[in-house]
Amino acid sequence: METIISLAALIVLLGALSTLAARLLTRKGGALWVWDHSSVLGWVFIVAGAGLVVTAFLLDQPGLAMSTKLGLGSLLLAAGLWMIW
Repeated sequence: METIISLAALIVLLGALSTLAARLLTRKGGALWVWDHSSVLGWVFIVAGAGLVVTAFLLDQPGLAMSTKLGLGSLLLAAGLWMIW
Protein backbone atom coordinates (compact mmCIF):
# COMPACT_ATOMS: atom_id res chain seq x y z
CA MET A 1 0.00 0.00 0.00
CA GLU A 2 2.89 2.36 0.78
CA THR A 3 4.31 1.89 -2.69
CA ILE A 4 1.02 2.83 -4.34
CA ILE A 5 0.73 5.98 -2.21
CA SER A 6 4.34 6.94 -2.96
CA LEU A 7 3.81 6.40 -6.68
CA ALA A 8 0.62 8.48 -6.68
CA ALA A 9 2.38 11.28 -4.77
CA LEU A 10 5.27 11.21 -7.24
CA ILE A 11 2.90 11.46 -10.21
CA VAL A 12 1.00 14.37 -8.63
CA LEU A 13 4.24 16.17 -7.77
CA LEU A 14 5.65 15.73 -11.28
CA GLY A 15 2.38 16.91 -12.80
CA ALA A 16 2.31 20.02 -10.62
CA LEU A 17 5.97 20.85 -11.29
CA SER A 18 5.64 20.35 -15.04
CA THR A 19 2.53 22.56 -15.14
CA LEU A 20 4.34 25.28 -13.18
CA ALA A 21 7.41 25.05 -15.41
CA ALA A 22 5.29 25.21 -18.56
CA ARG A 23 3.49 28.33 -17.36
CA LEU A 24 6.73 30.05 -16.44
CA LEU A 25 8.32 29.18 -19.78
CA THR A 26 5.41 30.46 -21.83
CA ARG A 27 5.08 33.70 -19.87
CA LYS A 28 8.76 34.64 -20.04
CA GLY A 29 9.36 33.61 -23.65
CA GLY A 30 11.50 30.70 -22.54
CA ALA A 31 9.61 28.25 -24.71
CA LEU A 32 10.94 29.95 -27.82
CA TRP A 33 14.47 29.86 -26.42
CA VAL A 34 14.19 26.13 -25.72
CA TRP A 35 12.75 25.57 -29.20
CA ASP A 36 15.62 27.50 -30.81
CA HIS A 37 18.25 25.57 -28.83
CA SER A 38 16.58 22.15 -28.82
CA SER A 39 19.28 20.51 -30.94
CA VAL A 40 22.07 21.54 -28.56
CA LEU A 41 20.02 20.64 -25.48
CA GLY A 42 19.18 17.28 -27.05
CA TRP A 43 22.84 16.44 -27.53
CA VAL A 44 23.58 17.48 -23.94
CA PHE A 45 20.82 15.14 -22.72
CA ILE A 46 22.14 12.31 -24.89
CA VAL A 47 25.69 12.68 -23.57
CA ALA A 48 24.49 12.94 -19.96
CA GLY A 49 22.21 9.92 -20.34
CA ALA A 50 24.89 7.82 -21.99
CA GLY A 51 27.33 8.85 -19.25
CA LEU A 52 24.92 7.72 -16.55
CA VAL A 53 24.28 4.38 -18.26
CA VAL A 54 27.98 3.68 -18.76
CA THR A 55 28.76 4.74 -15.18
CA ALA A 56 26.05 2.45 -13.86
CA PHE A 57 27.41 -0.55 -15.75
CA LEU A 58 31.07 0.09 -14.97
CA LEU A 59 31.05 1.31 -11.38
CA ASP A 60 27.92 0.16 -9.58
CA GLN A 61 26.94 -3.17 -8.15
CA PRO A 62 23.46 -4.47 -8.99
CA GLY A 63 20.96 -2.70 -6.77
CA LEU A 64 19.16 0.56 -6.22
CA ALA A 65 22.00 2.87 -7.29
CA MET A 66 22.52 1.02 -10.55
CA SER A 67 18.83 0.87 -11.41
CA THR A 68 18.36 4.55 -10.59
CA LYS A 69 21.23 5.57 -12.88
CA LEU A 70 20.00 3.28 -15.64
CA GLY A 71 16.45 4.65 -15.38
CA LEU A 72 17.49 8.30 -15.35
CA GLY A 73 20.03 7.71 -18.11
CA SER A 74 17.39 6.07 -20.28
CA LEU A 75 14.99 8.96 -19.73
CA LEU A 76 17.68 11.50 -20.63
CA LEU A 77 18.59 9.53 -23.75
CA ALA A 78 14.95 9.36 -24.85
CA ALA A 79 14.43 13.08 -24.20
CA GLY A 80 17.60 13.94 -26.08
CA LEU A 81 16.64 11.84 -29.08
CA TRP A 82 13.18 13.41 -29.07
CA MET A 83 14.67 16.92 -29.00
CA ILE A 84 17.05 16.40 -31.93
CA TRP A 85 14.57 14.46 -34.08
